[in-house]
Amino acid sequence: MLQCARQDIADAAEYCERVTAVREAFRSGERAPCSGIYKAAHAQRHTASHYVVALHGDTFPACLECRRGVRFELALHVVYLKADPQFVNHHDAQDAQFLDL
Repeated sequence: MLQCARQDIADAAEYCERVTAVREAFRSGERAPCSGIYKAAHAQRHTASHYVVALHGDTFPACLECRRGVRFELALHVVYLKADPQFVNHHDAQDAQFLDL
């Protein structure tokens, strides 16, 4: 069973800061190191940069036009609602065990 605490969220935020300090951007095929809002920038600039939501562990997709030329930069680390100890209940905690970053 997941034991949620405020420290878990602080630890997740610190982890995301460390990861993004080392890696500014992630490419298609890589996994999101933490849940958040990412800025998607396309290599061929066929479309303006835009923001997408990725949960921890999601695989960043390839663009249908520029394929793997898209980069994803973490703009804002977020905690999934069902993993936040301020809102979580026993059933939600079990469902959200893998979404805590």
